[in-house]
Amino acid sequence: MNVVGPRQWPQLCIVKDADKRDQPLHAMLGQDAPARVRSFIKLFRGWASARRRGENPLPAMFALDTTATDTPEWVPACDSYFSLTEACIGRPLVHASNDTSLLAPDEIALLATLRQSATTGTIATDHMIPHGLPGALLWAARSVLRTLTDDIRFLMALDLERQGRCPFQPPRIGPSMDADYRLAM
Repeated sequence: MNVVGPRQWPQLCIVKDADKRDQPLHAMLGQDAPARVRSFIKLFRGWASARRRGENPLPAMFALDTTATDTPEWVPACDSYFSLTEACIGRPLVHASNDTSLLAPDEIALLATLRQSATTGTIATDHMIPHGLPGALLWAARSVLRTLTDDIRFLMALDLERQGRCPFQPPRIGPSMDADYRLAM
């Protein structure tokens, strides 16, 4: 197993099994990662679980959130971001087990999209998300980022690139997903 991670940001390590190039990439979110980033992943997992059961995800998300009492829009913003992402990629988002610190590929892609939306000035394309972000998804991501302002340095250090590929697998828009992630610093 090959672990690649930023030297100054040990909170996230990228894990790729060199013997299984066709296997999805995973990342491990450390306990020293910012609380709001950990909360974001916890909210996503609760959201995806509730949706899979056919339930309204908002009550479960509010019950799971313990970090954003000063920002009441945090949970609805995350709900919008997750729903719009699903609509854009045309398939259900997949989460890792609730009892693991490993991140599923879709969880990595959600963080990568958040990271990119912080730098995208308009609905534009660039090397990280070549097909661009739809306006509604960009606004939802920026609403989530308003709560993550203290953790923006952490997200900016996560320059998760797919070499000009859509960060979600399988892609519904943009080129194919045959490139490996790399954590560029």
